[in-house]
Amino acid sequence: MSAHDALVSAGMTYYGWRYWRPLDRAAAHPRQAQLQVLRRILAANASAEFGERHGFRAIRSAADYAAQVPVQEYEHLRPYVERQRITGEPALTQEAPALYAQTSGSTGTPKYVPITPSVLAVHRTEQKIFSYLQYRACPAAFSGRTLGIMGATVEGTLDSGHTVGSVSGHLYRSMPRMVKARFVVPPDVSAVTDYDLKYRLILRLALETPDITYLGAPNPSSFLRLATLLETHRAAL
Repeated sequence: MSAHDALVSAGMTYYGWRYWRPLDRAAAHPRQAQLQVLRRILAANASAEFGERHGFRAIRSAADYAAQVPVQEYEHLRPYVERQRITGEPALTQEAPALYAQTSGSTGTPKYVPITPSVLAVHRTEQKIFSYLQYRACPAAFSGRTLGIMGATVEGTLDSGHTVGSVSGHLYRSMPRMVKARFVVPPDVSAVTDYDLKYRLILRLALETPDITYLGAPNPSSFLRLATLLETHRAAL
């Protein structure tokens, strides 16, 4: 076993003990586990304007939550998001967002989804869990280089000074240095705004790296796009 493989094995053993085992135990009692998560979220945001308006402090069950908090579209939440973004007041969440993810709906009006530090921490934990499960299923996938496609950490800045970026970009930034060193595509490529050019760069880097053993992307359609580009530009590449 190489030094790299030994380090990966040790790290995955830790991930299994620290992150997978608690989840596995919780999965034996899903109703209780989900209720604990719900209560934790409600307690953390009870003092926010949205939480006060919907009586978070009085909610004791999922049925209470369904009665107190109706299903809402983004436009119902936009006033809370915008007020918190512009004034800094805890309108939607008690915790201030670390960044905003931006999407565009059918109306073309951008939607700014607040991503708090707690949400980023949850995503980091999820990443460790599925890495552990993937390693358990196929250790060889972690022996070579990684073709990882991620979004840009910073895609822009809002008028309020907040960063617009992708969760995948922030997760990449928080990875251990040893893991990032195995990535074929440097993070600067994710900032290329011309999508056709960006994917040709990714494909060119991938084709000159013979020891790729792991593919990863937030959206699997990214690899379908790479396959199409390969067929279209095979001779040039």
